[in-house]
Amino acid sequence: VNSLFQIEKDADNGMKNAVDKGFVQKLEKKVTDQGITFEAKEVMADSMRIAVIYDMYDQNGNQISKSDHFLNAYLMDSKGKNWLREEGPSWGAYGQYFIAEQPLNTIFESAEATPNQLTLKLEQTEIAGKSGKWSLEIPIDMKKAKEATKTVVFQDTAFHSPLGMEVELEKIEFSPSATRVMLETTLAKSAYIEVEREREEVTLEGETIQIKEKYNDPILSGNDISFEITNEKGDVVAAWDKPLLDEGISKEKNVITLSGTVGRSQGDYGMKWWHTFGPIHGEQKLKLQLQKIYEKKRASSKFNLAPTELSKKAATFKDESDSTFTFSSFSLESGIGDKPGMAVLTVEGTLGKGVVEASSWSVKDENGQSYPARLKTNSTRDKDGRVHVKGKLEILRMEKQPKNLSVTYKEYAVEHDVNWEVPFEIK
Repeated sequence: VNSLFQIEKDADNGMKNAVDKGFVQKLEKKVTDQGITFEAKEVMADSMRIAVIYDMYDQNGNQISKSDHFLNAYLMDSKGKNWLREEGPSWGAYGQYFIAEQPLNTIFESAEATPNQLTLKLEQTEIAGKSGKWSLEIPIDMKKAKEATKTVVFQDTAFHSPLGMEVELEKIEFSPSATRVMLETTLAKSAYIEVEREREEVTLEGETIQIKEKYNDPILSGNDISFEITNEKGDVVAAWDKPLLDEGISKEKNVITLSGTVGRSQGDYGMKWWHTFGPIHGEQKLKLQLQKIYEKKRASSKFNLAPTELSKKAATFKDESDSTFTFSSFSLESGIGDKPGMAVLTVEGTLGKGVVEASSWSVKDENGQSYPARLKTNSTRDKDGRVHVKGKLEILRMEKQPKNLSVTYKEYAVEHDVNWEVPFEIK
């Protein structure tokens, strides 16, 4: 093992490739105060992201847990500008150490726009209840990383959906640790629906009141699309799909989840999107194929259940989306510690034609008490493309069995097939 970034269970393929290409540097930086040592061990940096593996331990060598420390981060250029005003690194465990990872692809819109010199400053003034000063500065030469990044720029390359969304392919960048596809979407006014919601507001007299308000909700999104990148052999080297789709029906492949913004507003109806994948190597001809656009629809379904009857006979309902749900059992699970208990309904269903998921579930008991709920399922497709779900509906904070339940969900997603492709070449 040449680098901690090659640890199999924690490193993604982009980190490993950055090691192979020489974009990882071992560090000998540490600072000690109040008997606590903060030590930066390695840094990985290219035009897409910066990541630092670090350790933090007391004078006896005992590691300080993640919950007992949080580092402030600053990303400074040569003129002293801090580029992390809006967003900061993600912090997490990494093998026997910790990692701070900061995406650059959502800060700088291209490799060319990235400064040649950056300094990542990590500091802390309180660790494990002790006040002190722990500060490390890590200079990073970005010039080499910028030179190693290849960019394909597209001109006037857009797909116009009759649903009311234009998808424009702007550029694709290829760095040692990641591949970034940049899209811009523009929605027509017809791609919005008026929705009413309730919120609580406290008056000057301390009284809580419910306020109903209307807003325009987009039914389409540049995040809720499906596309593939294929090579000359037809192999899929990267694929994006609607986030949070069940694994059984998602076509996602080689996606790298980086913290930070993935979408940014561009005026009233436009959005810019960054979709990030593992590195794609070498000079080759590729093709991006847009395959699906997902439309969000509002639901008004209501399923009335008697929990005591479910053990005798399952209850089956068909709703306005032509989806069928069967509820077959009700059970209670006790809470653990501060975690409250919950009720669980067993669910199976066949979704309507083109429907891929139902979301935003909630439950009311016979007294009108509302409970948030989450549907956890495994999804599969049959030969006709219909989606079948099987799993459970968890009703949070319900700790006793009610006489009756009213189960609803607010939204469902419908897929629309698309056939649009753009060939390009990495030179």
